[in-house]
Amino acid sequence: MLQALAQYMAVLISDNSPYDRFLKGDQNALSAIKVQGLELFRRDCASCHAEPLTSDFSFKRNGLPGPITDEGRKTISLQNADLGRFKVPSLRNVALSPPYMHDGRMQDLSEVVEHYSNGISDMADPPLPSGGFGYSEAEKTALIEFLNSLTDIEFTENELLSEPN
Repeated sequence: MLQALAQYMAVLISDNSPYDRFLKGDQNALSAIKVQGLELFRRDCASCHAEPLTSDFSFKRNGLPGPITDEGRKTISLQNADLGRFKVPSLRNVALSPPYMHDGRMQDLSEVVEHYSNGISDMADPPLPSGGFGYSEAEKTALIEFLNSLTDIEFTENELLSEPN
């Protein structure tokens, strides 16, 4: 059973999103607004959501408001320093996986981008700025457009990878 699962997992490769095609040299794979979003992503997000997998696999506090009610990584590490830290997720196919944040409090990508624009608490780990990045409406739109470009339809709609009937 373990070998079958390992073989199945080995074929789960999502690498044909518009973003991937852009990285491979197809300059037409991303529109101008998506390229603007990619530039914002690289400037503000890629320190944690490292390219090309869009995660550095670390554990961070992302500055969600309110008291910390979920201990996060501390539950496993038993270290007070890990209170409220959660694994930085990959953003591959992120547009298809709401709700967002470790507790599902955000229902769509616009809420997520708004949090990082104007809602980061002072409990966030560096390099996140307390208060947020202060994006304009145009920048928020560009960032959401870029996040949508991380969707690999060829992968997500591959019938060979779907649940059996």
